Amino acid sequence: TLLGNSTYSIIIKSSNADSTNILIQNFYQLGNGTYTIGSVSGNTINIASQVVDKVTISGSGNLSNGKINFTFSANDGGQIDQVTAVCTKK
Repeated sequence: TLLGNSTYSIIIKSSNADSTNILIQNFYQLGNGTYTIGSVSGNTINIASQVVDKVTISGSGNLSNGKINFTFSANDGGQIDQVTAVCTKK
C-alpha cells in the first residue's frame, strides 16, 4: 500500500436504512466522522464504488475464522492505493 503497514480501529454497525448494509466508520483511516457502506451477503461484504471524504473506495471483504479480510482500492484523485486489510474484533 502507499501508506505502508498500519494499525487503526474501525467500527462496523448495521445500517438503519437497509438491513443488508453495514456502515464502516474510519475505513482506510479517513476519520471517525466518515462512513463507508458495505453490502452483506452471507460471509461476503461488497463495497460498491463510493466517495468517502474525497477518496473513491471500492472493493470487497470476506469473513473467515472470526476475521474480515478486505481487498480494496482507494483513489484520492492523484494515486490509487491497492490495499489488503485484516480486521479483528477487539
